[in-house]
Formats: sequence, structure tokens, C-alpha cells
Amino acid sequence: MKEGPVEHKHASIMDITATMEDYLKVIFDLDKTKKMVRVKDIANRLGVKMSSVTSMLKKLAKYGLVRYRKYEYVELEETGADFAQEVCKRHMILVRFLSDILTVDKKTAAKEACKMEHLISLETLGNLNDFMNFVESCPNARVSWPVRFKTYRENGCRLGICKQSGTNAAKT
Repeated sequence: MKEGPVEHKHASIMDITATMEDYLKVIFDLDKTKKMVRVKDIANRLGVKMSSVTSMLKKLAKYGLVRYRKYEYVELEETGADFAQEVCKRHMILVRFLSDILTVDKKTAAKEACKMEHLISLETLGNLNDFMNFVESCPNARVSWPVRFKTYRENGCRLGICKQSGTNAAKT
């Protein structure tokens, strides 16, 4: 993950709104599956009118994030792709945390990650990612961490569950 804001001569990460990030993310995603990204594709994916897409594309073009001319295809500029990749990365980390660690169902996790990805700081996101990597790689944490968490949520903490198998789960 990049340290500090993505910079461009026209836009910095501080100028980009959540809606702009959503558009960039959709364009980035569509570009992976389609040969050419069209206004209609973006409108369908976001559930908005084509006129709204056109208006946003003009704004994104002024910021130097996309290449767009009326009746043509949409392409991400390098900086736009950088922004989109960053948003996608935040989204993936949050979905993984919500679903794999907190055991939220995938559909709900994806919806909530969409909201959270625009607000979370890079520091907090990095800490979440480090925590998930720790849980997945630490032999003591990995033993049955998600199972124990599920049991805790269902039954509360029972001393026998927390001290199973001689691990340090009760101490942490």
C-alpha cells in the first residue's frame, strides 16, 4: 500500500470524493472484463442514468483521471488507475476482514466494505491487514480462531472454551 496520497498535477487523494472513487473502481473493474468501457456499461453497473455518468466523466477528465470524449470509450489515465487500484485494495482487505475474521456473510461484507473503504485511514487499514496476516500465519492464533470466535459469539466466553488445548487464548 502506498505511503501518503496519490498525487497528480490536477488531483490529489484529498480531492477525490467517495462517488468519484466508486466510478474509478467500476471503470477499473469493467476494463478487466470488456474490451472497451462505455458510458452505458458504467451506468448499468452503478444503477444511474447515463447523463450522470457523462457528468462525472467530465469531472474525472478535468482531474486527469480518465480519458473521455463524448460518444467515445472511457479509459483510465495512469493516476486514475492508481486511485482505482487503491480503492479496490481497501475494499478487498475490508471484505476479507469482515467475512474471514468477523464471519459476516460475503454479500453483507461486500456492501459494508463499499461504505467503509472511503473513510478508513491508511494506518487503520494497514493495521487490519497486519492483524489478518497475523491470525493466518501465527500457529497459536490460527488453531481454531474463527471457530472459537463463532462459539464465543453464540455462547459467550466459557472458561473451558477459552483455555482449550493449552493455548494462550485465555491470556490474550
